[in-house]
Amino acid sequence: AAIVVAVIAAWYWASPFFAVASLRSAALRGDTKELNERVDFARIREEVKAQFSNLLISKMTDDLRGNLFAALGVAIAAKLTDVMVDAMISPAGIAALVKAGDERAPDQVSGFSIMLSAEVAVHRDGLSAFDFYSVNDREKQPTLRFGREGLNWRLTSLQMPKEFLATKM
Repeated sequence: AAIVVAVIAAWYWASPFFAVASLRSAALRGDTKELNERVDFARIREEVKAQFSNLLISKMTDDLRGNLFAALGVAIAAKLTDVMVDAMISPAGIAALVKAGDERAPDQVSGFSIMLSAEVAVHRDGLSAFDFYSVNDREKQPTLRFGREGLNWRLTSLQMPKEFLATKM
């Protein structure tokens, strides 16, 4: 019984770090099949579109008053944002983003190295979900939310701070 409890505790503590490392490795390898298994792309696309739309509307509200061209600009920007998000939040788009931001080989970062890093943190939400984020830039970098599927983890949400979204618009 003690061994079973120890294995469950080890899984609970370590599995988020290995899930992040596996996702990163799949993206660097450009393994679209594995990325499709590890990421809920449809759900994340809709969420990111909503986040961009909310930011766009909040930024343009003052400009819309009495300005027909500003309203047209918002409509065009919203459509362009949808197209951009559809392209970026895909297996190929994620692989390109990760490769552009990380020069290391897929096997150079392991779950152990992420676990020992003081730059990132995991906030668990019971046994079914966890958030992975940058400790130093939490207000400037996206937070990845993973949900449990059986004994595996799948990226289910991407929360982007307004400052991050504003720089990407």
